Amino acid sequence: MKTQLLFLALLAVPFWLKAQPVLQHDNMAPIGFSAEISVGGPVAPGPAGANQIWDFSGVPLAAYGTFEIVDPATTPYAVLLLGSSNYCYKMTLTASESIYDYYNLLTNSMDKMGQNMSSTGGEIFTDPKIDLIFPFDYGESYFDAFAKTNGGFGTVTKTFDAYGTLITPDQTYQNVVRILTVWDDMAWQYQWWNSESVHLLWSVDNESSVALSSALTGIDEGPSDAATFSLSPNPAKDYCGITGLDEAIKNIQLIDLAGKVKKTFEGNQHGFYVNGLVKGLYLVRITMGSGSVITRKLRVE
Repeated sequence: MKTQLLFLALLAVPFWLKAQPVLQHDNMAPIGFSAEISVGGPVAPGPAGANQIWDFSGVPLAAYGTFEIVDPATTPYAVLLLGSSNYCYKMTLTASESIYDYYNLLTNSMDKMGQNMSSTGGEIFTDPKIDLIFPFDYGESYFDAFAKTNGGFGTVTKTFDAYGTLITPDQTYQNVVRILTVWDDMAWQYQWWNSESVHLLWSVDNESSVALSSALTGIDEGPSDAATFSLSPNPAKDYCGITGLDEAIKNIQLIDLAGKVKKTFEGNQHGFYVNGLVKGLYLVRITMGSGSVITRKLRVE
């Protein structure tokens, strides 16, 4: 039986540094999220610690493909996972077929069930690899052992070793979490995660020293006045208002983290009610009269 050991990393964490971002299950980027994948030159990971600033704005990036979070049931290899997956990463690299990583997303962990699945193969885990735990706090580490159907096995240690601001060529991200991963063969990787909509922003490993950047394409896109659009209050308990849009609204959809439409409101209205929804993070998708779409995150309390 798999055992998961949680322990405090050997970091000196003063009490006054405890106001830091935390990776939470409720903040996971929802099914339907999409991004562009780019690769760039080497970057120095920098030191561990609180309130770091990682300035990667000068790293030249080249387009490498697209990234999507999809419903496993819509993918070609879900049957091989025997229904054990409810969350899937789809990566379509330039001039290549799509590859899929399958997860069982639980309230306390994100368990990898299969990786690099494509027409040429892939790996299925008989003892899943825990890619994230929830909540994951600054200074925490965890150790995990995993096994695969081909007889392969290994161990991994992950440490939330830093947080701060990440500056990329595209934009600046606040409340970024950095995770250091070390495998049993001493290979390592640093990953920078968005804590407000949990998804990978950048990664560097010891073999290629290549950075991977995800620039949002599935969130906050829409007409020219999308930049002034806002939802208030956010978090919302009852009614949520819409401001900053000049164009008429066609409909509003509230979508949960599993990608399911929980509420739909038709017509040009400037707000909606969230009563009856389970507390958590939702995607608010607004379709305008012109057909353009704006998407925002909303927390329901």
